[in-house]
Amino acid sequence: MDYLGNKFPKDVTIFWDDAFGFDTERLRSFCEEMIKAKPHLWSCGIRVDRVSLELLKLLHKAGCVKVNFGVESGSQRILNESMKGISLDQIRNAVKWAQEAGIYNSCSIIIGHPGDTADTVEETLKFAEELLNSGATSCTFNAMVPFPGTYVYEKRDELGIKFITDKWEEYNFLNPVFETKGLDVEQLRKYLIEGLILWGKYKNNRDKIHGRIRKRDSILLGELLGRNIQT
Repeated sequence: MDYLGNKFPKDVTIFWDDAFGFDTERLRSFCEEMIKAKPHLWSCGIRVDRVSLELLKLLHKAGCVKVNFGVESGSQRILNESMKGISLDQIRNAVKWAQEAGIYNSCSIIIGHPGDTADTVEETLKFAEELLNSGATSCTFNAMVPFPGTYVYEKRDELGIKFITDKWEEYNFLNPVFETKGLDVEQLRKYLIEGLILWGKYKNNRDKIHGRIRKRDSILLGELLGRNIQT
């Protein structure tokens, strides 16, 4: 971290580790060491059921400028069926606390869960707008991608989903590759577009956060979209 901070003082170190924030005591120890050293900008993902206002303030003090929350859905039924183990209120609290701590926070949402219907996706879009109005800096919308080995892929027949292509190059987060019992591909694409429009409507939320984030906005935006942006 010292090397990265000295070599790239204006860049953001991104921790792509799903378990990075799971052990909160380990995370606290990491932050304390970062505070002792010369903090530089970094970001990470963390579960909404593992955060508190106190922890997020510590992250901010240690140089964390952005956290990513895996929201996945705005329907409690879908969250339960996905065995996510979180509640809508936990999501609301995490977003609120991140804003209070001064940390740029994004919420990742998936469109096309096996149990999704028009009603649950509408719930999700409505919930995303609620989050954007109450502290979320960004909400990103991605298609469910059932790669081999994942629960959705292995249980596809049981879940009642129908694949429309076997071309692996088409498997990406912006391209639905299967239909659910409740939604066909065109509906899924329509909802993804609605999500992107909603994201664009609130993109100026980023300007409300600390100026040091804006300096590296293109890098953070590239991470949020999951694309490579040339700067």
